Amino acid sequence: MKQFDIHRFGWVLRTDLIQNRKFYLSMLLGGLIAMVCGQLGPVYVLIKMGHAESIDIERHASDLLFTFLVVYFIFTTYSVANTFRCLSTKEERINYFMLPASNLEKYLSRILIHVVGGMLAGLLLFIVADCIRMGLFLILSLPTDSIIPFVWKQITSTFDYWTGIVPSVRWSVWQRNCMMINFILSMLSLYSCFLLGSTVFRRRAYVFTWSCLFIYGFISTSFIIETGNYIGWDFPGICASEIGSIVFSATIAVVFTFLSYYLFKRIPLIPRKFFLRTKR
Repeated sequence: MKQFDIHRFGWVLRTDLIQNRKFYLSMLLGGLIAMVCGQLGPVYVLIKMGHAESIDIERHASDLLFTFLVVYFIFTTYSVANTFRCLSTKEERINYFMLPASNLEKYLSRILIHVVGGMLAGLLLFIVADCIRMGLFLILSLPTDSIIPFVWKQITSTFDYWTGIVPSVRWSVWQRNCMMINFILSMLSLYSCFLLGSTVFRRRAYVFTWSCLFIYGFISTSFIIETGNYIGWDFPGICASEIGSIVFSATIAVVFTFLSYYLFKRIPLIPRKFFLRTKR
């Protein structure tokens, strides 16, 4: 059997979506409710304070962007942490691994649904939540402007700043580029932690992974500072810890993703009383 066949991969993907549709629909519904509450939260506070006339979507764009990012982060990390929840019980493991497809195809189908699909679904839910908010505002005779253009303006202006398009007195273009790369790699390493946690903790993976991340954060911070200062990396205008963070985050993202695939392939061979928290 070939390791990857596009038609077989599509079949596995479709089968996965059909068999787990209840979980996916419930997760989308929960994310939509959270998105709507995040958009209505700042406005509700103004209404309770008797300042409904002062509601201005453009003026509150930064607050709405912050709430969106918080909800989006929680939604996407929860989705990644549940990548391999279909393997919680012995019966589920047998049914899934008996599918006529290679381990690579099964692994990639779960990645496509929970990682890529989760990120895209979070953006789609934000748009739907904005439409629901505009409908409620229309009923309440409040400003019905969409927040998407204002939030997009905030995102593009931030991107222009960190890429050096917008001049800065405090930071050079090189410094801002390194900070942006560091942020992106840090987020990728964080998502890879939840992906690995999904293979290790197939029950309450989200909670257990967060617990481990507190320890990971302490170790990584110490490693970045001590390694950078010990090696003495010297780049113009960039402290050693910044470069150390980039190297460390990139390594974690690659290693943890590889480990998640390695453990996924060995799930049927690992003794059930080992460290994996599964139901018999």
